This record gives sequence, C-alpha cells and structure tokens, in this order.
Amino acid sequence: MIIPFTTTEHPSSRSNTLRLLFANEKLSRKDVATALNISTAAVTPIINDLHREGIIELINDSDGSTNSVGRRQSYFQINKNWKHVLALNIYPDYIYYAVTNLIGETLYQEKVQNILLDDEQLWIQQIAYHCIDLLRQRAIPMTQIIGVGITIVGPVNHEEGIALHPFNMFDHPVPIKEYFEKYLPCPVAIESNVCASLRSELLFRRNIQNCQNVIMLKWGPGIGSALSINGHNYKGYNYQSSEIGHNTFSSSIGKKCRCGRCGCLETLISEDAMIHHITRYINDHRDPDLNCLAANLGMPSSENIMQYADQPPALLKEYLTGCIKKLSLATNNAIMLMSPEKIVLVGKFFMCDWIFEVFINDIFEKNPLLNKELFIRSYMEQNRTFIGATTIAIENAIARQ
Repeated sequence: MIIPFTTTEHPSSRSNTLRLLFANEKLSRKDVATALNISTAAVTPIINDLHREGIIELINDSDGSTNSVGRRQSYFQINKNWKHVLALNIYPDYIYYAVTNLIGETLYQEKVQNILLDDEQLWIQQIAYHCIDLLRQRAIPMTQIIGVGITIVGPVNHEEGIALHPFNMFDHPVPIKEYFEKYLPCPVAIESNVCASLRSELLFRRNIQNCQNVIMLKWGPGIGSALSINGHNYKGYNYQSSEIGHNTFSSSIGKKCRCGRCGCLETLISEDAMIHHITRYINDHRDPDLNCLAANLGMPSSENIMQYADQPPALLKEYLTGCIKKLSLATNNAIMLMSPEKIVLVGKFFMCDWIFEVFINDIFEKNPLLNKELFIRSYMEQNRTFIGATTIAIENAIARQ
C-alpha cells in the first residue's frame, strides 16, 4: 500500500514526488504516477532529475515484481546522506545542537548551557556562531547543509519564524528566523517542539500511515500537544496549537504555570511537579522504601526521574498513578471534542511500560467504546531526538522545489 502525503497549496510535481518518497520507504515510477494521478511518462523526468542530482537513490528490487511488460520494477528511496540538517532544540536551560541526515538520524550532537542575554539578537548571534564552530570542528562544509531547523518551547509563528512566547526565556516575541539568517548562509525554519514532532509524523508517516486527523501528546518534561486536521498541522488564534497541558485542572489559587495562568494540568503532573512531590515525600520520611531508593539513586532530578518511575515503591506508584489518571481524563475530553483517527504518544513518561498501560487502561475505563488501535507510542523520537527540527528544515527545502 502506498502511504499518501500532505499536499501544500500549489505544490509542484517535483515537491509532491519528494513528499511521497519521504512518506514511503521505497516507490517505483509507477507507484509515484498512481499516487499523483499523472502518467508514468510525466513522472520519469522528475525521477531521473532527482536521481541525477543525488536526492534519491536506486535500490535493489527484493521482491522480484515486474511491470506490465515483464521488466523488473526499479525502486527509489530518499538518499538520506545527500545533505545534512543543522538541528537545534532550544530550552530555557540548555540548547541541544545536532547534525542529522535526511531521515533524522543523528550524526553528531552536543548539549550546551543556554546563556540568555537581555539583547535577543546578541543571544541568537552567539548561538549561530556556535553552529558555525560546530560545523568547522566536524569538517562539514556549509554547502552540505540543506537548512537549519529550530524547535523551541511556546507558540510559534512558523510562517515568519517568530517565537511568540518563548516560556522562561523572553516575555516578548523574538524573530528567530530573521536574526539567524543574518549570521548563517542557509535557510532557517522554526517551530514549537510539539508541533514539529507532529509534523515529523505527517512527513514520514511510519506511525500514522494514512491517518489525517491526529493528536500528538507529549509527556516529559512538560505536557505538550498538537493537532492535525486533514493532514495539516492545525493552529488557531495567534498560532496557538491545542494545549492539553494548559487545561485548567485545579483551583485558580494553585501554582502559577509557565504560561502565566494558574491551575494548569502541567503544574500538577509535569516533571518539575513530580520532582517536588517526591522530594517532599523523601524529606518527610513518608515511605522507607522510597528513602532507600533515594539513598541509591540520589535525590530526584531530571536525570534520574525515570529510574524512580520505572519500578516505584508503593507510595510513589500511588502518586504517579494519580498523575496518570489526571492526564487520561484531559486526554479523553480531547478525544470527545476532536475525534482523532490516531493519538501518537511521545515523551519519556509514555516510554515507561507500566505508565503507558495504566494510561491506556484508565482511558478505556472512562470510554470503553474506543478502539485500542487509536493509541500508538511513536518510534520516531525514541531513536531520533532531533526528528522534529530535521523535519521542518526538510519541509522548508521541499517548499522551495
């Protein structure tokens, strides 16, 4: 089965062919012609040009299939090493830099403390210069970089490349694309981290296949979500994506969220909230087994929180189960409103088997009419930390075809 792809408003046959090849592991000329509803004769020069340029490569036919005149089919796939992507994931405390290939596999990465400056243009300048040094040290010429993909927390005007509210960094919009392109001689794309993750699912389609209406739910370190409708990443007023984590879930006198409001779900079940609660339990000597775990692991932190969560003592498991049930309630409400075809779960907490199972089982207790195939844990981010940043850089390049 040929997996479809998401078209842009006025796509060329060349860009459509590339999107189709990213969405499928291999395709013949006939496959491409069928999917695009054009003749094989029209597809052939496009495929030939892409092959000659090195963007796609011919692969061996392993199934022995033939075309209508008895010749073996020739199959093509994206040449993942044709060019590289400079990928950045920006968080308030750290910036993660990477060079990836065209399917998001990391060739080189490093974690650097995010040194914020009052002048955001100087802040971006120091990041851009670090990118140049990184490429120079790895002997990667700038001509080998197809583009820069940047993900960041908070809503993003992806069309103009503006971070509208970079939480815990700046309290005003920052034109990241404009500033970066002053210092880097290649195209720059920027997106919020969760929306970029969803766009990777829509481009590569390994998890969602032909589904067009999809919810992406990320748990860890915060609670993030994004929504696609008819195959397109949906954003509403002021480029705001769907926000399960910022549903009001407690009294307005609760802890103030990073978004500026009080009572958000994220303030109750984020990684920081978990660390705070577990630390309090340990300091209060609420559970000897938990204190024993702390003696072995050290006090809870972002680095060891999953070791606490993997095999928790009874008190901790009870607390974490309460967190899971809060998230499942919010998720079920989203399902009833949006009726998605697929919900893709990402983030380190969903990668914990018992947490995943409790989450799914609790939702089905609330809503037994759901199909269990509705939920899937994404393999994309498990092995490809920078897949979101890679994707937006690739999409930016395809749009220029």
